[in-house]
Amino acid sequence: MKIVQKETSNYQLPSELEIELSIIDSGIIFTAIDDEVDIILKDNPEMISSLSELVSVNLKFTYIDRPEFPAVNSELRLKTAKGLSVKYDYFFNFESEFEMNLLNEIMNQKVISLFLFSDIVVKHFGIEFEEEDVHHLSGILNEVNS
Repeated sequence: MKIVQKETSNYQLPSELEIELSIIDSGIIFTAIDDEVDIILKDNPEMISSLSELVSVNLKFTYIDRPEFPAVNSELRLKTAKGLSVKYDYFFNFESEFEMNLLNEIMNQKVISLFLFSDIVVKHFGIEFEEEDVHHLSGILNEVNS
């Protein structure tokens, strides 16, 4: 996956989303903004500042076949120029039509926006998918639907 720098200054998330983010201290969410799937990473200002110098992004999807809670795990690994390496997980719920639509839409996007957020959007990156990434996710969705 390739990192694409995007314009950050004065970027404002939708107010409903900012309200939702205000109730969590840190974590990752996948959502749709302007008909595009976006990833929002929220953490404390120090961590977000450290992550603003990204040099590597890896987004991996894994099918988790469990009778009590089948899901697709999304693992986001980030590395910075100063050697910081962090991992965030998000679990897509099969029973949520919204979340399954997000997974399907990811395959139709060449670049997914990644917003680093503390109290405001600090940095905005694009994660450019390669063909093998799309093929892998397609295989997982075929497993889910079978």
